[in-house]
Amino acid sequence: MNEKTADISFLLKINALQACKTQLRVSSSRFFASEPQTFDLKPGGNNVQCDLKINNPDLWWPNGSGKSYLYDFSFKLKSESDSDQWLMNPVGLRKIELVTDKDKDGQSFFFRINGRPIFMKGANVIPPDHFLPRAGDQGWLDLVKQAVDQNMNMLRVWGGGVYPPDAFYEECDRKGILVWQDFMFACAMYPGDSMFLENVNHEVREQITRLRNHPSLALWCGNNEIDEGWHNWGWQKEQNYSAKDSAIVKSFYDQLFETNIKSLVDELDPSRRYWPSSPSIGWGHAESLKNGDSHYWGVWWGKEPFDTYAKKVPRFMSEYGFQAMPPYISVAEFCGAPYLQLNSPAMKNHQKHPTGYETVTEYLNREYRPWKDVKSFGMISMALQCDAMKTAIGAQRKARPYCMGTLYWQLNDTWPVVSWSSVDYYHRLKASAYLVRELYKTAILVTDYNRESKMLDISVVSDSINSFRARLELKLLTFTGDVKWTYMSDITVESNQSSRVLAKKMASILRLVDTTQSVLSVRLIASNRSLFETTVYFCQTKDMKLTRPSFSLKHKPGIEGKVVFEVSSPVLAKFVEITYKQDPSYFNRNYFDMLPGEKYLIFVNPDAPLGEETKGISVQSIVDTY
Repeated sequence: MNEKTADISFLLKINALQACKTQLRVSSSRFFASEPQTFDLKPGGNNVQCDLKINNPDLWWPNGSGKSYLYDFSFKLKSESDSDQWLMNPVGLRKIELVTDKDKDGQSFFFRINGRPIFMKGANVIPPDHFLPRAGDQGWLDLVKQAVDQNMNMLRVWGGGVYPPDAFYEECDRKGILVWQDFMFACAMYPGDSMFLENVNHEVREQITRLRNHPSLALWCGNNEIDEGWHNWGWQKEQNYSAKDSAIVKSFYDQLFETNIKSLVDELDPSRRYWPSSPSIGWGHAESLKNGDSHYWGVWWGKEPFDTYAKKVPRFMSEYGFQAMPPYISVAEFCGAPYLQLNSPAMKNHQKHPTGYETVTEYLNREYRPWKDVKSFGMISMALQCDAMKTAIGAQRKARPYCMGTLYWQLNDTWPVVSWSSVDYYHRLKASAYLVRELYKTAILVTDYNRESKMLDISVVSDSINSFRARLELKLLTFTGDVKWTYMSDITVESNQSSRVLAKKMASILRLVDTTQSVLSVRLIASNRSLFETTVYFCQTKDMKLTRPSFSLKHKPGIEGKVVFEVSSPVLAKFVEITYKQDPSYFNRNYFDMLPGEKYLIFVNPDAPLGEETKGISVQSIVDTY
């Protein structure tokens, strides 16, 4: 298949009551009906192949790369005595390849769609509720909506959950969200007896035949972290396995994941790749950064600093993350006022990691000042999660084409909990959801500032198929708004590339300011519009001399027929949270840094229960947590 011609083969099963000659015609709303094809049917089941050629097809593309075009196909059967017809679910025409070639660095891992390498931006998803009927189809549809809202093009269905319903894949087809599909095996070794293998055979066969026609389905993966667990987690020692025991259990693994499931994928869906286990190599091994996909947990589990993400970039990051509490209104909802203490049984029971609060606290103490209460702890934990995500996503996108994917853990929660998610159980956005929306834009700036060498490095990363001219704008300000230095440069944003656009020694410039009270504003401007903006600081947050902002908030009428507010501050406001009755979910922008004196427009979501009055809206910043 290419942009000029698509050759399609339909494999149909036709049941006939008696032997007969029948004509089959395929039609679509996009073109006239095909010429009829004649088949001789025998009584009972008949497997029939019908071929069709489409000239100048409209191709299916992932979100952000083009339109996710779908074709409808209907089939009409007619014999001398009977007729029947069937309407197929809409399908997309596209060619998808997982490229895992040996190269000078190791082994690549990237997806090529319709001949074009595409960087994957997404997250891992888990079931939307512990009680699946309570979530229904809508719970899964909401996950796809969140993916689109965060500018994603791929979701990984994690192998420790369940197979999503048809509605999920149909929505992914419509919205251009590729699906990395794990089979439902995770974090444990499995039996190898004939009854179990037969059960798995039925399950896998059913899922492949159910899902294989979806254009959004990108990859079949055998399991989550079983290969890594077997080699790196000490299971044999824990279970006191002998060498003979280990060999038997490993042979069960090989039979199931290297042979049985692979052969079923090859038989039933030969156009798609099968990947036996994710990750292909554990994160504690240097080879994991050079070959295949990686789950990197040196940050969080290993308690390594965030800048480790910039030093340890894999070929494809299929899992990584950092915890944050959900918005305070959610914590109060699942815990209750009497138990809002980190050491209370209720708060401990709603923590997904045995030392989660201790780990977050250790990281917080490195960068932030002591917090005054649980509400403040929660807000700073979201800021910390953003720090981790910004470093990781920036490093991974900057490293293209060496690295060609970033799927963070995790998009959602299955119950009210403190976890690694960016959207909590109640569908309220954490700060990281707003940040990811920016970091997954088509074109972004990645800034690196080394506090020791005082070297500033800026790269522009673009997933666009077109190059374009833009302007890089830098402005060094004090926290009270005095401009001390500016820099502008016209640049070319190259298509599908990461390019360094500035490498500058900042030592002489920073002598003009107190670095504990200064910020560097960095913006990418094209066609008189800001495409991306970020900030660079020159010391840790706990060392910044921040003052409490006095926010101005007022309604701005007549903008696109929407409810819009303008917010500003005369001084720098770091990590600004805007809430309505303590809920931050009603606004299109939240948890961002406000430069002194600048005016920011905040759009209210259409379904938000507030109008033009500012009553009930509160604005605070990181200073309010101390």
